[in-house]
Formats: sequence, structure tokens, C-alpha cells
Amino acid sequence: MLNSGAQVGRFVLVLWIVCAIGVGAFAQENSKDRSAKKEKTDKKKEEKKGAKKEAKKEDEKTEEVEEIIVVAPPLIEGNKVNRLGAQVTTVRSGQIKDLNALDLGGALRRTPGVTHSRYNIVGGFGGADGGAVYIRGMGSRRPGSDITTYVDGIPDMVGVWGHPLMDTLSTNIAESIDIYKGASPILLGAGAFGGVNIKTKRRTEEGFEGSATGAGGSYGTWVETVEAGGKQGPYDFYFVESTRGSSGHRPKADGKVVEVFNRIGYQINDNFNAAFTVNYTDAWANDPGPTRDELGFAIPPPERNKFKVDEIKYLGELTNKFDNAGGAVKFYYNDGHIDWEQYGDRAPGRLGRPPGAPVLPWAGGRDGTNFYFESETFYDLWGIRLHEKVKPWKGAEVLAGFDFDNIGGEFAEDEAQGNLFDCGRVWYHIASPYANVSQLFGSKDSWYLMPTAGARFYGHSEYTNRWAPAAGIVGGYKNTEVHFRYARNILYPFIYAEVQEKLWKEIQPRNIWDHRDLRPEVGDHYELGVSHKFNDWLKGDATVFWDRQYDLFGFESHLLPVPPPPPVPPVNQLTNNGRMRSEGVELTATVTPTRDLALFAGATFLHSRESGIYYPTPPDAFIHSPQRFLVRSPNAPEFTLMAGMSWRFWKRFQLNLDGEYITRQYKYNPRFPLDFQSPLEAQRINDYFLMNGKLSYRFTPKGSWWQGKVFVAVENLTDTNYELRDKYPAPPAAAIFGAELRF
Repeated sequence: MLNSGAQVGRFVLVLWIVCAIGVGAFAQENSKDRSAKKEKTDKKKEEKKGAKKEAKKEDEKTEEVEEIIVVAPPLIEGNKVNRLGAQVTTVRSGQIKDLNALDLGGALRRTPGVTHSRYNIVGGFGGADGGAVYIRGMGSRRPGSDITTYVDGIPDMVGVWGHPLMDTLSTNIAESIDIYKGASPILLGAGAFGGVNIKTKRRTEEGFEGSATGAGGSYGTWVETVEAGGKQGPYDFYFVESTRGSSGHRPKADGKVVEVFNRIGYQINDNFNAAFTVNYTDAWANDPGPTRDELGFAIPPPERNKFKVDEIKYLGELTNKFDNAGGAVKFYYNDGHIDWEQYGDRAPGRLGRPPGAPVLPWAGGRDGTNFYFESETFYDLWGIRLHEKVKPWKGAEVLAGFDFDNIGGEFAEDEAQGNLFDCGRVWYHIASPYANVSQLFGSKDSWYLMPTAGARFYGHSEYTNRWAPAAGIVGGYKNTEVHFRYARNILYPFIYAEVQEKLWKEIQPRNIWDHRDLRPEVGDHYELGVSHKFNDWLKGDATVFWDRQYDLFGFESHLLPVPPPPPVPPVNQLTNNGRMRSEGVELTATVTPTRDLALFAGATFLHSRESGIYYPTPPDAFIHSPQRFLVRSPNAPEFTLMAGMSWRFWKRFQLNLDGEYITRQYKYNPRFPLDFQSPLEAQRINDYFLMNGKLSYRFTPKGSWWQGKVFVAVENLTDTNYELRDKYPAPPAAAIFGAELRF
């Protein structure tokens, strides 16, 4: 790395070049008032130049044009308060490329307030610690999740278990990604306390474009991506194919992801556009397992623990746009399959094996207590989403819509001796109309004030119907904006509640409880923020937030005397036993001192606590005596710091650096009982600092009809020894070299 003196010298040199070009452009713009004689003389001199010199000048001219382009902000595009009074953080495709992010976790983990977890370099193992993102501590609950992921506004999750899978959420198809860090019932729906929406790529201007990227590097990691898009008259299309794989930084930490995306659109007339999208994913990842047991002794990776998923998504949409109105109607269908190959440490036939049946080893099991089995999930989502925005008078906007989501699926476990358990096909549906009204008073060129209010109604086929209100106010003066917002959202249990009921009743017939007795989870979000643009090169944001969640789902385990006295209570059940409260402050600053240099920094201070029913260890375990107490929320570090830099120098080079500092955090599943006598320190993830970088060089002239660049990206530049899950060491320093061709 360059020393500080050389860095300053080169920065001054680049700054001088930019200033010289700016002065030249200014002089050229004012040369129109020169004498005609001088113009003719210059023209004659220019005509006498040779072809070689002319070509050289043209190349230099195109290079000068490039210097006028402002380099993209690092890490995030920025924060923006929408018409509903909610602050939304946006990451665009430019930031994703500059970060060399291979998946959604890599793209969002540098966003203030967002953390992630993973086992492998490529491939997400399941929907929990093996591959997940968390927003201000939300998103840790499995099964289910209190954050929801969307693609073009359509929910993308495993309908049976109610949480997303990172491998089915491609960043290669993303034109932008919006992050909602609190409840937003109007825009998100589906009961999310936070959410992520991927807006896919599309061609909007006449012509064609395409690109091809190939890269490879440490630990057998390789990536290839092909894109093509075009628009001809009323027709447009966009195609993306990508494959990536890795042998992994540890034994059995390998994985592979294949993605195909295709969008076809047709402009019916000036007001209506139709489009159809197909998005396919096929992925697998192994679990390398912990490196040591609870006593600190080294252990080998699991003999068999592989997670496979394939999913295909269909989306048909009809959009409309008028002078004072616009909206869309969307029909979607998601079809997915999960095959989880596991290696168990229990006797075969734990469900429904006839008494006295022989215990047989299976497929290489070492003895009768070890065997292989499979967990399979088939999930479906289909529905319709429609919305319309109307501007009935000056400054007003009315948003109204209706969502119908049908959520279904099936879960089964199989072993060599036959079927263990099958819950059968289960379907739920949610019908939710919503509306919001906002009115802008004044003008954003001066003083302005905009109140906003709305609500969504949830009509559920299985559980209690509920309302989710939201209201806020936005105001400001010129470069300063202040906003306040309150929103409540509702989260229903997904199919997993009924699956768990059937599962436990088959294991323990006396386990009598009804999943329909559950109440939906409730989340209240409060937010107060201010943003100010100090000048053309400095902007800052500050946000204070409060979140309160009630009636959170959790599993209770009751160990009872044998035989139990009547009436027999359930041994295991799902109840509304949890609460969560969190509050914090988030600060961000974007600095662009020159056109070729952009800096960003963001910090989040978070205080988050959980309360629930947890059961002590023996001998008291045989007494039904729940104890309620507070513990730190999982995946909720008290302080995170993100910083990044994008610097273009010597015209054709670009350097991107980003760093993150995460304080200690805890790992556990708040849905399941936690033994409070087992120290939380055993599940603590220590604080760590990471730095990543990418250096690229464009080897073609800016004016060329095709563009080419080569790059090298290094993750964990400082070779930090850290973990994202206890006893799961994360990758050390890893480099990847690649090239990109674009036309």
C-alpha cells in the first residue's frame, strides 16, 4: 500500500488534473465570443493534423469527458425519506460491483445497521447462521423471520418455514436494493418488521448492451456472469446467467450457485406496459461444522450435512403511467424445493418406528445410533398484488392497493427404513387491502411540511384478523429535512406452526395443543431523523429509532413426572412467550471532495434485549416452573462502524476500499428454550475489524464501442482471525482476479 506522502502527492496530482480540465472546459465554453478570424485560423490548423494525431486527440478528449463523471458513492447510494415518512437505504448495482459482492449478505453487510452470517465463501447453508442478513438485530428467529425479502415487490421466502434463503436472492439481477429498517405495513405487507426489496435490471432506452465477467482466486473460488439487454421499439428484454463456486476455506465448506434470469417486456401504448419474468436458482452448500466441541477438543467436519435448494419464480405484470396516476397489477408464482441431507446422532425410526423393530445402521453409519436421513421441503407461493398512486390535487398523493398471498407447502423426513414423517400439503392465504394519504404543504425549495397516514388490514384464513396503522410527518427547509414516523406491523406464523403441532403429536401422542391458539406477533416502530446537506460535497444523516415487539413465538419444553397427573399438559408446544425491545442511533456521512473521490462512513449504536420463557437445568427441569428474564438479543452488536472509499486516479484506475468494525454479539435462536445456567459467553462472537479492497484498471479508451477492465479484489485484507458463528472460523485473506468486457 502507498505511504501517506505518496497518497497525498497523487491526490494533489489528480486534483490538479481535474482543475486543469475544468478550466479548459470553461475556456472552451466562453470561446464563442472570439473573433471569426481566430476561429477560422484554428479550424485550418485543425484540418492539417494527420489521422494519427487526430485519433490521439479524440482519445484524450474522451478521457477528459470521463473526468467530468462523478465517481459513485461507496457502500450505499444513500438514505432517502419516502412519501410514507420512512427512511429507506438504497444500494445500487454500481456499489455491488465495487464491493465485489457475490451474494446478498456481501452486498448489504457494509450497510449501517445490517450484519450477516455465513459458513462458506459461496453458497448459503440453510436460512439461519449458514446464510442470513440481520437488520438492527431483527431476522434471527428460525423458523420464521421478522424481516421479509422481496424481488420486485414480490415476497421471496420458504413458505413452510417463513424465512428467506440467500441463494435464491441474486445480486447479479439487481439494479438496486432497498433496505427498510423498521415496520412498514403499507409498502412491505406480509407482516414484516423490516425488509429488503431487490429491484431487477431492465433496459429502458433504445439499443442493446451486454457484458461478460470471469474471475477466479483463493480456495478454488470462481465466478462467471453473462448479461444481455436490449430495447427495440415497443419490445425490451434482459437476460442474466451466472455460476459461482468454491472449494471453501475449510474441509467441506464448498458450495455452488447457478442463476438464470430473463425478463421480456412490451410497451402496449404510451400508458401501459406488460412484462413477464422468469428467475431460476439451483444451489447447494456443505456445512463444515464447528472446529471444536464444548470442551475445546478438535472435531472433524460432519460426515454428511448438505443443503440443496432449487427455486423458480414467475412474475407477470401490467403497469400503467398517466400524468397524475400510476400503478401496477402483478401475478406471481414461486415454486421451490429443499433437500437437506443430514447425518444424525440418534436411532433410526425416531418417528413411527414399530416397537421392537431392529435398529439398523444406514449407509455407512458406524453403529446403530448413527444414521443418514433427509429433510425435504416443498414450498409454493402464489398471489396477486395491485397498487395505484393518484395525485388528485397539487401536493397530494393517495396510494391504495390490495395483496393476496397464498402460502403453501409440505415437509417430510425420510430414512432408509422408509418415511419418518410427512405433514401433508398445507395452504394458508392472507388478503390485505391498504391505503395511505400524504399532502405536501409548501415547496422543497423553501419551507415545507408533509403529513402522511395509512393502514393495512390483514385477513388471514387461519388466524385472527388485524389492522396495521402507520403515520408520520416530514418537514424541512431547503437543505435540511426532519422526519418522524410510527408504524405497526403484524407477523403471522407460517406453515411451520402446524408442522410442529403434527410433528410433536406423532412423537408424543399426549402432546395436545392447537396451533390456531397462537396470536400474531406485533411490532411497533418509532423513528426520528434529520438530514442536512452542508454543501455540494458533504451530506449527513442522523436517526433515532425505537422498536417494541410483543407476543413473539417461542417453543416451550415441559419435562413432566411419569406418569403425569391429569389433565396431561402438552410436553412441547409453540406459544406467544417472547418480547423484544431495542433502541439506538444511526449516523451516516457522505463526502465527495472531488469528482474522482467519494467517502462514506456510518455508525449504529444499538441496545436490544429479549425476554421469554426459559427453563433451568436438572434437578428443577422436572418441575414446570418457567422463569422470565432479559437477555441480549442475538445478532445485535451494540456498535457497528462502516466506512468506504471510491477513488478514480490516473484516468483508468479505480480503487475501492471498505472497512467494518463489529462489536461482540451473541448467537442463539430466540424461538427455542435457552438454558440460562449455560453461560451466554459460550455463544458470544468477539468483536472484529475487516478491511476489503478492489483495484480495477480499464484498458480500453472511454470512447470505444466496447469496454474492458481487469480487477483484483481482496477480502479480509488484514487477515483478521474472526468468527461469524461460535467455533466457525471465517475465511482468512482471500484474493480473486477477474476481467469484465462490456459493450
